[in-house]
Amino acid sequence: MRMNIRFKILSGVSLVLVILLVLGITAIFNLNTIRTKFDGLTEATQVERYAYLTIQEEKNYLLEEKEESYAKAMKNMDTIIAALDNIDKTSTDPDLLKRSKEARAATLEYRKGYEAGVAALKANKAAVKTMITEGLLVEKLAEEYYLSTKNEAALGVNITALKIMRAEKEERINKTREKYKLMLALRSELTRYYNEIDPAGKDDKVNQARKATDDYFKAAQLWIDNDDKLTKEILPKMQELGTNVVKLAFDSAGDAAKSMIATQTQSNSIIGIGL
Repeated sequence: MRMNIRFKILSGVSLVLVILLVLGITAIFNLNTIRTKFDGLTEATQVERYAYLTIQEEKNYLLEEKEESYAKAMKNMDTIIAALDNIDKTSTDPDLLKRSKEARAATLEYRKGYEAGVAALKANKAAVKTMITEGLLVEKLAEEYYLSTKNEAALGVNITALKIMRAEKEERINKTREKYKLMLALRSELTRYYNEIDPAGKDDKVNQARKATDDYFKAAQLWIDNDDKLTKEILPKMQELGTNVVKLAFDSAGDAAKSMIATQTQSNSIIGIGL
């Protein structure tokens, strides 16, 4: 009888200890799982936040072309890569790791596009300076030639150069390419005037105007090429990549939050059964 009581007591105590052990192991495991998911949630949220900030700095640079905006965007992308590094080091979630890999690739591609876009904008800024310098030079040379020779063709060069520069300004504002076509048509008029003034190509002042015209239209062509590349290739691709990074981060954060809630619910159920 005493043995039966003692056995029952020991069995009961042992059972309680086993239950406590199971609950303890479950609590430790689930808490570690929640901590891992929380870390993933934190890093994913940071990726999403800095992706938005980078896109904002991209817009700022397009509007103002300030080096400060470019530097901030580069720093933001470094932060995104660092957050993805932390996810890769700490997470064991296959879906999160897959999204991290995709976000990393998109971010690096976005950085390349950003750098290419900045380079194109800087090149266009230099091209505009060249067009202003060479256009004014043609206009000045034509005026000087007309004053010294009273050649009506020189006056035609002066007027045509002014028309080209006005069309150039309108093209840079509207970007329809209609004014650029007009510029090319007016260039043919300039060539005709040059040939009328100096058909042999021996006059130094006319040759200076010819060279300035060539340099002007080389810069104009560069501006057009860069602007086409920006508007048709670089910027649309950057928008797509930026949106993709934000979506990947948002989905990862959402999944991490759902997983944390599911783990907590599971823990509560196990503890309730144990109790």
